[in-house]
Amino acid sequence: MMKKNYLSLLILLSFGLFFNACNSDSDVDTKALEVDLVIDEKINYKGGEFFLRITTTGSWKIEQPASDNWYSFSSIAGQGSQTVVLKVTENDDGQRTGKFDVSVGTEKKTIEFTQNEFDEEELYYPVKEAHRIEMPRLSKDFIDDKAAYVVHYAMDNVGEPTLNYSFEYNYASHHTRWVAFTFYDKTAESNTKRSDAWAADPSLLRYTDNFDDYRGSGYDRGHLVASADRLYSIPANEQTFYFSNMSPQINSFNGGIWADLEDKVRSWGRLSAIRDTLYVAKGGTIDDENVMGTIGNNKIAIPKYYFMAVLAKKGSTYKSIAFMLEHKSYSRPYNVQNYAMSVEELEEKTGIDFFHNLPDEIERVVEKEKNLLDWPGL
Repeated sequence: MMKKNYLSLLILLSFGLFFNACNSDSDVDTKALEVDLVIDEKINYKGGEFFLRITTTGSWKIEQPASDNWYSFSSIAGQGSQTVVLKVTENDDGQRTGKFDVSVGTEKKTIEFTQNEFDEEELYYPVKEAHRIEMPRLSKDFIDDKAAYVVHYAMDNVGEPTLNYSFEYNYASHHTRWVAFTFYDKTAESNTKRSDAWAADPSLLRYTDNFDDYRGSGYDRGHLVASADRLYSIPANEQTFYFSNMSPQINSFNGGIWADLEDKVRSWGRLSAIRDTLYVAKGGTIDDENVMGTIGNNKIAIPKYYFMAVLAKKGSTYKSIAFMLEHKSYSRPYNVQNYAMSVEELEEKTGIDFFHNLPDEIERVVEKEKNLLDWPGL
């Protein structure tokens, strides 16, 4: 989950100076220093300003190592109780620890604090939905404003809002990099039929209607999130007909082996015996080395390969499988198992980090799997 961006830092230094007037040479009786460090978590990698409360009746000073130039103080010396601002710079590297001394006379306390390492998760993921398990890691195009991250909600069959699907749209290729969605009891329902509600995606402000690009191109308007995957409500199905969800596909591929694979994945999504939730991420390759050209005036990329990553969660058990198929015609009978691979292998081929929101100890194991027997009908 995204780390919090706040820190409560309270350091109380209590000094008591008592003077014995019985002798001509005054002796100083100093109480033991009391230091309270109350901290909710490590300092966020973005840094910031935090309060250091010093309570004393004497003169104090703060000393820090000369090498620790990534944090500073509004004051390093003073008289009596004061609040000092600790300023921490942004961290673009690994975790680091600061260490400084606060002293009054001969009494000294050493304070340490830790700042989190640079967190790509926070940089790339400004919204809560991106931390869901089905979401691949956003590309750097998103950071450079060359791509859009969109989440579509739709009313379900009883009028409750449901997360329908999400995607990363690449502006240069006029094509979605990936779509991500889930099957669970609600979204696996079949309550409606295909809507054919073709429309431009209202969530993409820099998006143009690609209807004319497909006209006469010789390619199908191939759904990424299939219409048949979203039959739990009319609005959910209608959203699958946005042109942002379309990809130029050879008809024999779209209606052939790819449809066969989609049917199998859909059957798993509707099979509660193997899943509480089925997580799906799929798409077509749009990098320059893996396209077959473009269509239309907007030059919509034609992927050379299509891929799918699937993860099932049942109770506390996870299992995964992935597929990658070249965009071409295939002869029957279709043997999609020949194109099965582990999610880890698919990541290497596509450069996309799937299911990265899983706990690391689970992700490391489950993404290496390719057990065909886990998947009925494969």
